[in-house]
Formats: sequence, structure tokens, C-alpha cells
Amino acid sequence: MAGVIHDVNQMLAVVIGRAGLLLSRGPDLELEANLQAMELAARDATSMLLRVNSSAEDPPTGEVPWVSLRQTVAEAGMLIAPPGGASWSKDTDSAWSLEIGIPADLAAGIPAQIVREVLNNLLLNSLEASPDGVGIQVAGTARQSRVLLTFADDGPGLSETVRATLFQPGHSTSELPGRGIGLAGCRNLLRKWGGELRLGGQKGPGAVFELDLPEAGTAVTTAGAAAGQVQPGRSVLIVDDELAVREMLGDVMAELGCTVALARDSVQALEIFVPGGFDVVILDQSLPGMQGEELAGFLRRKDPAVAIILASGWGKEKILAGVDPDHVDLTTVKPLEMSKMVALLSEGATLVDRRRGTDIKDGTLDSKSGREKER
Repeated sequence: MAGVIHDVNQMLAVVIGRAGLLLSRGPDLELEANLQAMELAARDATSMLLRVNSSAEDPPTGEVPWVSLRQTVAEAGMLIAPPGGASWSKDTDSAWSLEIGIPADLAAGIPAQIVREVLNNLLLNSLEASPDGVGIQVAGTARQSRVLLTFADDGPGLSETVRATLFQPGHSTSELPGRGIGLAGCRNLLRKWGGELRLGGQKGPGAVFELDLPEAGTAVTTAGAAAGQVQPGRSVLIVDDELAVREMLGDVMAELGCTVALARDSVQALEIFVPGGFDVVILDQSLPGMQGEELAGFLRRKDPAVAIILASGWGKEKILAGVDPDHVDLTTVKPLEMSKMVALLSEGATLVDRRRGTDIKDGTLDSKSGREKER
């Protein structure tokens, strides 16, 4: 199972990278919307795979990235569109309307992918219950230390029988035979992140659900963070044993104005690498023969100034455990969307520029500060 998850994750990385590459090439509103939906769906699928692959079922610990709820609801509507090629409208007189009444600054302390997964289930249920058209309203408000999202549609609603067993595994809102795991799974998922999913009070003929979420608090967000800029002419070495991933990363780096060299394994990388020949090296952790971190140590000894980024498709905790900061500057989890690649390259370029402006007397360099280590 783990091997299959890894392989699927690698292919999703290609989808995300290629979609980001096309999105960077110019305005085409219809194409852009479809590419954004593809990229978002692939990123969410990757998060689900990593969750399935995790052996730990304990609640998450540490700081949680906050989510912009208005943006997240809009993204869910982009992923789950009305049938027949129709689009959601803000006009309540439209057959398919999605009203988002959420303040722009309303945020919750929970990953966006988790909220989207729940909203996607609710949207699919509404579409299934009202195949000829449905109006949906999603409102949001802050309540003391919590954030409340209310999801309401104007469909046929839920019978008393359905309401009584709605969150039981194996039950379907359509009252037809089926797996019926969606809402039960969504409730359990939210609970692991400190949230809750429940039925809301009836406001009309349709169904009403409430997502009770933790407030953002002081949690750190990466959404909307400045990605930085990559100066043209940077030289990058990419080492990855997956051909499709390697070629995708090479094409993206070339699009960013970089000079790119590709290697399939450590042997080929060591043949290509020359001191001062590259600004940034991007290594996959799982390479045949010598692993990525071990290769990073060899490259660091050859060129103490080069910026080395270690990537993995197996989950953040695996690539951070035991990584030597003297060998590896930055770590990241695949897949790499365009904004993440730009940010990593920008940070790597800053590191290597600072180091090459430092007098390295004995070839020993502090990989984090660019200063010589004290003996």
C-alpha cells in the first residue's frame, strides 16, 4: 500500500507542477479556471494520501496553518461544479447559485484541505438531492473562541428518518443503497482537528449543516505569503529518479529563467556537479543507492556555498527526522506547486549569494548563517 501511495503521489506532483507551469504563461480565463481546479484537486488528493499513509491517528500537535474561510468556500465551489458544464452564480434567481456570506478576514485554525473535503461532501449531497438546480448559502461568523460556518441549501431537505441516522457509517442522505461514509468520515475528520460537524436548525425546506471550527488564534499561515523572486540565470541541479517528476521540475525551473541540469541518481549527480557550477541543488530523499541526504553531504564538501534543498514525497516528518543541517539547508514535501518552488529557489539564491560573499578560509561554513563555524 505504501508503495502505491508513493507512486500516486509522484504522479500528482507532475500534475501540480505542469498545471502551475501553464498557469504562469499568460491570461486565458477559461483555461486558467480549469487549471486552478486541476491543481487544487491534485493538492488535496496528495494531502489525503499522506493522511492515509500516516500510521498515527493521534490529533495533530503544534501550530496549525490558518485558513481563509471565504477563499476556501470559493475553492470548494470550483472543485464541485454543477452538472452539464454549468457554473455557480451569485444570482439567487439562477438555477445554480452559491452565495458566500463570509467576512474577508474570517479565519480558522485548521488546514484548508480539511475544510474543503467537508464542503465538497456537502456540495455533492446538495447536487445529488436537487439535480435540476439548487441554491446554496454559506455564511460565517466568529463566536467567542470558535468560528461557525453555516451551509444551507434550498433543496428537498432531510426526512426525520435521515436526520436520525445521518452521521452513522453506512447511511446515505439519498436513502438509497450506497457506502454512506461521507458525513460520518467528515465529522470524524473535523473532530481530529478540534472541529465539529452537526445538523443546523431548519430555516426552510432545505438542509442546514454547521461546521464549528477552532479560531485561528496565533497560528501561522503560509497562504498568500510572498513567494519571492528568482533572478534569471540561476543554475540548478535536480536529482530525482522519477523521470516524469525530474522532467517536470526541469521545465518549471527553465520557465523561471534558470539553467538546469538533470540527474537520475547520485552517480550521475556526482559526475555532473562541479564546485561553483550550481547555485541550488534540489535532491529527492529516496534515490537508488545513495540516499538524498548522504549525497547532500558529498556535495557540501565539494562546494560549501551551494544551497541544498531536500525533497520527499513521503511526508514532512520523515524528511525532517535526522536531517543534518550542515548538509541540507531547506526541506520540503512533494508535490511542489509553482509558488513553493519560487519561494525555495529565492531562499536558496539568497543563501548562496551570502556565502559566496564570505571569506571561507578553511572550507568550513555554517550552512544556516553563511559564517565560518567556530572551532
